[in-house]
Amino acid sequence: MMSILDQVAMKRPLSGFRPTNARELLILRLAQKLGEPAAAAHYAQLAAERSIETLLLAYRRAVNHGTPPRDVARRFHVELASAKDQDNRSREERLLAIKVERRSVAIAVFIGGKLDFHDVRNLSSHAEKAVTSALGFLRWAISNCEVESATLERMTNGKEIRRAILNQAVLDMLRSSGIPIWEVSKRELLEAYSHPPLRSRQELRQAAHSILWAMFNTDKPGVQEIDAGALGLHVQTERCFLF
Repeated sequence: MMSILDQVAMKRPLSGFRPTNARELLILRLAQKLGEPAAAAHYAQLAAERSIETLLLAYRRAVNHGTPPRDVARRFHVELASAKDQDNRSREERLLAIKVERRSVAIAVFIGGKLDFHDVRNLSSHAEKAVTSALGFLRWAISNCEVESATLERMTNGKEIRRAILNQAVLDMLRSSGIPIWEVSKRELLEAYSHPPLRSRQELRQAAHSILWAMFNTDKPGVQEIDAGALGLHVQTERCFLF
């Protein structure tokens, strides 16, 4: 006989899903972590009925239960059915998201899932001056925004020598300052912001801007600021799943 959970699974809408706000981004990540990205719309419906905190509690219980990965989604629904509604929010950590380019460095400061500040600094064509300016800008942001952790996009193109030098200087400065660092790949970002995954940087910028536009204090944020925002929101979303 087919169980209730199997009946529910058969009714789930299996389709593409592109988040339009931070809540939907978290829902998509939940579906992906449960191995059911195509059923993201189903999880969005659950989120309309239960709080995000309750969904996260059910997820943690399902993972901690020791259930095999192939059955963790089924276990999640069992845990959700018995979970009491939660509304206890975790501490909102201050995160500095940094996007390094050859001639600029952009930042986005998040407090929890809220974009609190963003800016971009154009850099000198002289390599040493560029490094000095970039690090000074970041030290100012760390001090004034009371940053607790930072994130950068992982460098994968070894041919971008100028950018790689700047990126390494930023990493060294953060490490010497004792600031925890999250490094995220472009591929991770493309997968996190859509199912099926996005295919290009341009699509990523469009998806991130549609989610973050209300948080930007300008109608036309620079593309590097959007990149930093996409990176920061992804990391703050991932924090929600930490035990």
